[in-house]
Amino acid sequence: MKTPAPATGNCGFTFAALALLFSSCGTFGQSDEEKRRLTLYQQNAANFYEGEKYNQALAEVEKGLEIEAEDYRLHSIAAWCYLRSARGNAQVLAEAEREFDKLYAMRSSSNHGAPVLLGYALCKERLGIMHHDRAQRLREEAAGRDLDVEGRATRNARAIEHENMYRSYFRDADRVFQRLIARGENLRMAYKHSMEISVLEGDYLGAVEEGNLCLQRIEEEKRYQAQIISQTMSVAREREERLLLQDLIEQESRVRSALAEMHFRKENYQLAVEQLNLLLSANPNRANDYYNRARALESLDEEERAHRDYQKFLTITDLPMGDVRVKRAFEFSRQFRGQH
Repeated sequence: MKTPAPATGNCGFTFAALALLFSSCGTFGQSDEEKRRLTLYQQNAANFYEGEKYNQALAEVEKGLEIEAEDYRLHSIAAWCYLRSARGNAQVLAEAEREFDKLYAMRSSSNHGAPVLLGYALCKERLGIMHHDRAQRLREEAAGRDLDVEGRATRNARAIEHENMYRSYFRDADRVFQRLIARGENLRMAYKHSMEISVLEGDYLGAVEEGNLCLQRIEEEKRYQAQIISQTMSVAREREERLLLQDLIEQESRVRSALAEMHFRKENYQLAVEQLNLLLSANPNRANDYYNRARALESLDEEERAHRDYQKFLTITDLPMGDVRVKRAFEFSRQFRGQH
């Protein structure tokens, strides 16, 4: 995956663009040959990273660290390699955390560039999500009927441990996201992930505020991308910019969906409908959004509009007949026709 530029990127950076940031980190006590090899390893590692060849990038990092063990650029590449390749692998994510913690300790927080700050915060957030999900599963197990008193107590105690862990990780992550916001860097990413943390912590007002700020930033970047597309004379450049624009559109949809769900859970049904209206205006083929809007309209006693949305949902959804949402839509429609 090509790492986009910071203004529109979604979760990473081109390390070539950071050359100036790292150029101030001089190397002392090295021969000219060692400096040449170190530069080569840095360049190779960055190029492999850009090509998503993370294992090869890490091999180049290892060679470079044999020359300069505290090389900031190499450690930053290693940290991002682990983060980007971790996916759901807890061990790889732990490696990313170790690298980012090491990087973070190399300088004062104000002297880190946006790439390291963003990576550090994303890593902490992902670790927090892992503990959050584990805590939820333990709470669900504790509430089950198959456990005795001791089993419930054990699972609740373990859940508390994971809850404390995720709150700690979320605090660390959000502190850095807020620092990026204060510096005016990577605003879209910072607002988006700060919103996600607020959602998981049940901070409705904070999540709505951050989600709306994220949407404002997305809209600004969409206008910028559209301007570039209209002005470029290069077919290749236009293709690249259209991909970035599509990424922004998809991020907007995810943020609006999250806002709609939060409004619905807080019984702010009209606000949920407003977000779903915008989603369906942008893409009228989103079956689940018709279902979600129908539920919100049903809660507002707008039964005729809800019926239309349930019918549209049933027309375009590819969910099986046994799905609970399909059953609900059929049942509502049956009752609606019976009353009208």
